[in-house]
Amino acid sequence: TETVYATLDNSGAVQNISVTDWIHTDTPEVYLRDVTDLENITNVKSDTEPYFKDGGLFWNMPTTDLYYRGTSNKTLPVSISIKYYLNDEEIAASDLAGKSGKVKIRFDYTNNLKKTITVNGKSKQAYVPFTMITGMMLPNDNFSNVEVTNGKVVEAADSNVVVGITMPGLKDSLNISFDGKKADLDIPEYFEVSADVTDFSLDMTLSVATS
Repeated sequence: TETVYATLDNSGAVQNISVTDWIHTDTPEVYLRDVTDLENITNVKSDTEPYFKDGGLFWNMPTTDLYYRGTSNKTLPVSISIKYYLNDEEIAASDLAGKSGKVKIRFDYTNNLKKTITVNGKSKQAYVPFTMITGMMLPNDNFSNVEVTNGKVVEAADSNVVVGITMPGLKDSLNISFDGKKADLDIPEYFEVSADVTDFSLDMTLSVATS
């Protein structure tokens, strides 16, 4: 089981990628070859050291479970682009800090993984299906009249909990047509939140990609 953690800057550009792997076997005391292209590999829960031979990564597992961490420079399966607007004019995140007015934040998602599949005996390209969930907390002291496109907003205690849900690439993969016309499917590929803001600040947003 593998989980990928990526830290992005306020525009969505990747700053670093950390990956955690869990290997499980039914019996202990096994020797195995692990297929991975991670770098800076470190065992995080035991003293078992990895070693490399013939281009492979090998482990001696005294128990049935092994947890390790590494880094990656590969392209993420889904890319995120974040844009900010103040009173309907685009603005850099660094310039938006501390400003007041009508603020809009738009998240656009690009699916980077395509596979060849067979449908009714014919081969076609289709995006690997991912659901993207993005969330943030907007304090009531600074944000009011919060509205969301392709998501939900729920008031909790002294903040608005905002969640966006998108499925990038799915519309193109389905490519459904009726009577020769391509269907206009309502499948979200972007998420947008707007609000009346005083002294804008945003600590972080969190996005999860799940298959």
